[in-house]
Amino acid sequence: MRHQMTNTAPDAVAVRAWPNRTYPGFYVIEVKCPHCPKNHTHGWEGPGDPGGHRASHCDAIGGYNITIPDGFKADAP
Repeated sequence: MRHQMTNTAPDAVAVRAWPNRTYPGFYVIEVKCPHCPKNHTHGWEGPGDPGGHRASHCDAIGGYNITIPDGFKADAP
């Protein structure tokens, strides 16, 4: 399910992605949380998916927008 980007939520930059073993063809993406010192993981459709808005796992109000840096590559399946 794609979530629309919101202009008020901060960016959470993708740092790593790997194939999702539970849902073949999809990925797990790890992002640096802008609200806390931890990284969080979310489902991701893979290359070509721009990210989008997600609720933060630390329950920060407003969540964040996942951003995919230029040249970002997911781990090979």
